[in-house]
Amino acid sequence: MKRKLFYNLRMKFLHISDVHLGCDRYGIENAEKDFFDAFNDLIQRYALGGKVDFILIAGDFFHKQQLTPQTLNYAYAVLEQIRKEKIPVVIVEGNHDKKAPNQRFAWLQVLANWKFIHFLQPTVRDHENQKEIIYEKWDEQKARGGYVDIGKARIFGSCWYGASINLVAPMLIEGIRKARRDGAFHILLLHTDIEGQEKNFSTSLSRANLNMLREVIDYLALGHVHKSYEEGDWIFNPGSLEATNIDETQEKRGAWLIEVDDKNHIISKTFISEYKKRAFDRIEIRVSDCITPENVHEMIEKTLESRDYSETIVEVSLTGLLRFSNSSLDLKKIRDKVYELTNAYHVKIKNKTISDSIDSLEPGERTNSSEIEERVIRKLILADSRFRKDEDTIKRMINATLTLKNMVLDEESPENIFNSLEAQLFN
Repeated sequence: MKRKLFYNLRMKFLHISDVHLGCDRYGIENAEKDFFDAFNDLIQRYALGGKVDFILIAGDFFHKQQLTPQTLNYAYAVLEQIRKEKIPVVIVEGNHDKKAPNQRFAWLQVLANWKFIHFLQPTVRDHENQKEIIYEKWDEQKARGGYVDIGKARIFGSCWYGASINLVAPMLIEGIRKARRDGAFHILLLHTDIEGQEKNFSTSLSRANLNMLREVIDYLALGHVHKSYEEGDWIFNPGSLEATNIDETQEKRGAWLIEVDDKNHIISKTFISEYKKRAFDRIEIRVSDCITPENVHEMIEKTLESRDYSETIVEVSLTGLLRFSNSSLDLKKIRDKVYELTNAYHVKIKNKTISDSIDSLEPGERTNSSEIEERVIRKLILADSRFRKDEDTIKRMINATLTLKNMVLDEESPENIFNSLEAQLFN
């Protein structure tokens, strides 16, 4: 028996994305459970018990294309509770859980075949030597379709389009326009960046296409970017439920609880961030005053004594000027010391120090490109002894150099570049 919605009543739905079930963050044993706990706790507290009429998941429900039995068990455990309460779950694919080239179909299709979810994908057809997108109604028997009607809502799906999103968008818009229903509240689930909020410019939906999309959609349910935002009372992105790395803990993340009245107006939008999440902490330890490796250990002990991190992932960053050889800095020994002092759930050590000698980076040392740029620039600056103890000037010179690089790459005029550098270095 289907859950009943009446056209003359308000409707309430939960919008989430980027659940990333199966993420083995940092290779920690049982790391997958953190992502299950976040999803399960959110559903228990804000969906079950008649709290919502349906649930939207805007991509990356799974972290990987190939699932372990444990990941599938976690999905089943939560989705079965939802199914028992007859709450429809509507999902689209993301870049993480789209069908792999060697797969017959995606795992999301398996869940749809088992009647856990509505996995929406539009159909692409050739029409007069051109591609067009067709939205077909959800077929319960075949467990396939491009849109589904739930009460007054008509919900449209999409695929992961990546860098082709702006080429596909006009076809999506036209397909939706042809499949609209008079009086319906139209929702589109889309896994993508948008211009102005992007983490990757090449995969972001342009403002021009967003403006056209607004003509056919009442609510754009986004996923992909792991931070929450909303624009114009119709564009909503919840962010990831659980952080896939420590950098994401700085962002606002969670879910949107939306209520719509019988006139298709959003009358309530509640951002939800209170549910079970893994704790993270970042600690910076400056080693500029340490003459020996033993001094570093003493500083770590002084900084971390009496802290309890038994349920916390801790990242300790060593910064400042290193006055002895990098090879003498035993990171494993430091990590073991942090475990001993704090009983941490997991410890990451990052060596961001700059050697007193102008050596190259340690062989095999892993870091990202921006960190490498900063370290190389810092070492060049430190070659001049006048700046070695002036950290503020060093940072200002690094920022100015990186700004110069970006402005040159962006083909800014020489006058603009000069004015920018003058403002940063001399004001």
